[in-house]
Amino acid sequence: MVMYVNAQNMQLQVLLKAGACLPVGNFHKANLETGSFTLTGLEGGVELRALSGRFIAGLESGISMNPVDVGMLGYEKVHADPFLKDLYIRSEAFRVIRLLAAPGYRYQVSKRITAEGQALAGLFMSATPYQLYKADYYMVAPAMYEITSARDNSFAYGAQCRLIWESNPYFQLGVSAQYLHSEAAFSFIRNGETRVDKRNISQINTSINLILRLWEPKH
Repeated sequence: MVMYVNAQNMQLQVLLKAGACLPVGNFHKANLETGSFTLTGLEGGVELRALSGRFIAGLESGISMNPVDVGMLGYEKVHADPFLKDLYIRSEAFRVIRLLAAPGYRYQVSKRITAEGQALAGLFMSATPYQLYKADYYMVAPAMYEITSARDNSFAYGAQCRLIWESNPYFQLGVSAQYLHSEAAFSFIRNGETRVDKRNISQINTSINLILRLWEPKH
């Protein structure tokens, strides 16, 4: 099949988005072996889009930040260590920067409303949170210690759907939901030994969108 793109019908847009990032699966799970203990956080991004007829060619860059459930993390660590009486944890958020290709398809629902679907694939640049621990042991042991942030780049994929309302020819408003998944591996060094923690990063991003027209050929 050969697809022809007519420059006379092409439109260039920029899409700005902001909303909530919901961790799902093991990314949200409170488990020391496989979970990341993350909570609902914030996400934002920008997408450059080329439209031709019903087809979309997009490139999205964005960031999501999910706080850590330090209460549940401390409970699980105390439960797993018989020598630990109590544990206080301060933690940064789990951070993911994404760069995704976003081809898709558009369908005109009514005169002013358009529905879109996009496939997503690209790169996750993930960073685990820096954490400071204050421990209360039954025996003599370090009272304060830290876990520094670890980073990994991994392949990510997913899908996105969006409803758009065209208020005027120059800008549009939309709501979107996207599911993204990646499998990352984070390296930690302790006592001269390297430990690799494999983590699934799965998230549902829901956002409000502002779409601005950059260029459209004059007819």
